[in-house]
Amino acid sequence: MKAIKNFFIKDKKKKPDYHWEKEGKDLLEKIKQNNYDKEELKKVLSILLLKDVPKDLVTDFWLICSGARVRMNQNKGQYQKLVKAFNILVKNKHPFYLHLEKKISIDLNRSFNQSKINATPEIINKLRDILYAFAVRNVSINYCQGLNSIVAYILRMTNFKEEESFYLFLTLMENILPYDYYLFGLGVQAELQVINILLEKYEPDIINHLNTLNGTIILYSYITQFVTSLLIFKMNQNISDILYNCFFGFILLEDKDEVFYFFYKIVIAIFKLLKKDILKCKVMNQLKDAINLEKEFDKKSINSIKEYVLFEEGKNKLDSNYVKQLRKDELNKIIKDIKCKFNFKNLDNIKCNIYYPICIEEWNNVSSPEFNVTYEKINSINNENNIINNEEDDEQILKDIIIERRLHYCKNNK
Repeated sequence: MKAIKNFFIKDKKKKPDYHWEKEGKDLLEKIKQNNYDKEELKKVLSILLLKDVPKDLVTDFWLICSGARVRMNQNKGQYQKLVKAFNILVKNKHPFYLHLEKKISIDLNRSFNQSKINATPEIINKLRDILYAFAVRNVSINYCQGLNSIVAYILRMTNFKEEESFYLFLTLMENILPYDYYLFGLGVQAELQVINILLEKYEPDIINHLNTLNGTIILYSYITQFVTSLLIFKMNQNISDILYNCFFGFILLEDKDEVFYFFYKIVIAIFKLLKKDILKCKVMNQLKDAINLEKEFDKKSINSIKEYVLFEEGKNKLDSNYVKQLRKDELNKIIKDIKCKFNFKNLDNIKCNIYYPICIEEWNNVSSPEFNVTYEKINSINNENNIINNEEDDEQILKDIIIERRLHYCKNNK
């Protein structure tokens, strides 16, 4: 990263003149062929991201770099089966999926409120089916408010290509975000703590000023929105684009924790941008206007966020190893606190079902924030290319979908 900084910030004359039309397309071709040097890839990708990914290349860029396209091609027909499985479960009046159907339907029509598009019935149906498919595949996460906004954003960015949007969303949830993110809200709690610690470290003037105004509650409110919607809900889309280009672009280079590290960088960069307005506030009510994330940021402001996220150095540098350990420590504190307050083993009348994706004894056995997750078919039937056909009955469909399962500690301990 230091070498990138030298030719980009200190000596702009030496900055490579990379363009998406040439270097960008060449880069994507190398990624497809798995023929690239990671350091060179990081350098080229950083410069190209600073210039913005052209709209006509966003889909290819995200699908190729994240591996979502390969995943989609290797699982032909699986998305359609997941959607159909949800509808079968609702038709059979399964209480859990009837509940999810109602939750999802409430959020559908308001998913595109922040965008300037005409949310037609066809678009709404695509959004609904993606959420249905995800709820079947990822039972323990299922559906929670905020996921609709993320899927709506991805649909817009892929020009409403349904299956591609599903696999990008699946990649985000299964391969990029830490698994604890939606696990009983543990990840959200950890994120709130980490961001607060980072702001105290890198922007102490903001935290001190908020404390004098009793404005930390507003800070936590906005950070919660950041975390639960991943900079989609009530957020300037240019900032969301930075985050998702980093997520889907740099997944080739980093492990899961370090990819999510871009999220912290963007949050800090936003508060650096808003610092002047925040420090001007003399009463708490003024903070709501100062921390207004829906307003249009000018190009210079957006570029300053990009430069901090991609090239920050010196005293402003956010160390990835420090952040990784910090998040792990905060998550462990939360887990330890919960385990002290509640212990499933004290409840003799609760018995675990090994066929359910979550083990009720998990809290008693997990000593670190590492959760073992597998994805498997249930009694897979032999169906060439896994393509759905009209002759398959409901039972066959339900037996041939891929679902999530977590390690059952109760089974291993018996």
